[in-house]
Amino acid sequence: MSRRIEINKGDRFGELRILKELDQKIFPSGDKKRMFQCKCHCGEVLSIQLNHLRSGYSKTCGCSRGQKHGLKGHYLYSTWIDIKKRCYNKNHAQYHDYGGRGITMYRPWINNFQMFYDWIMENLGERPEGYTLDRWPNNDGNYEPNNLRWATYKQQNNNKRNNKKNLIVKK
Repeated sequence: MSRRIEINKGDRFGELRILKELDQKIFPSGDKKRMFQCKCHCGEVLSIQLNHLRSGYSKTCGCSRGQKHGLKGHYLYSTWIDIKKRCYNKNHAQYHDYGGRGITMYRPWINNFQMFYDWIMENLGERPEGYTLDRWPNNDGNYEPNNLRWATYKQQNNNKRNNKKNLIVKK
């Protein structure tokens, strides 16, 4: 006989916090699954199977995947996705210039688009026409608070590591 796993109110699984255990769900196959009412960091309350919590299959309500915030078509959503690909996908064409150099994304933003979006809007505002997100003042730094700005393509080209203005010559 299998041992019952102890889950308590307040326990966390990813960005989900346990509120209470619910009645077991019986599936058409006859399988019984333990269910829990959880609250996501974004405030959404939902019911999730214990095996999905423990395996890591369910870490949020879906808000961090662009499914709850209604911003999936927003330009910042594709920017967020592209940053993650360049920093974490070894098969991405530009990985060697980003993740391969150790450049990462601010940890709380990696799985939370809403937090990334909110920080940009509160600190940088809407993107001006003709501008893109730039790592500045430290081009070798991460995508994180206080190292981002809206920049023109000319500003970004001047902020490249191969730009002679950025090279420090030691004598």
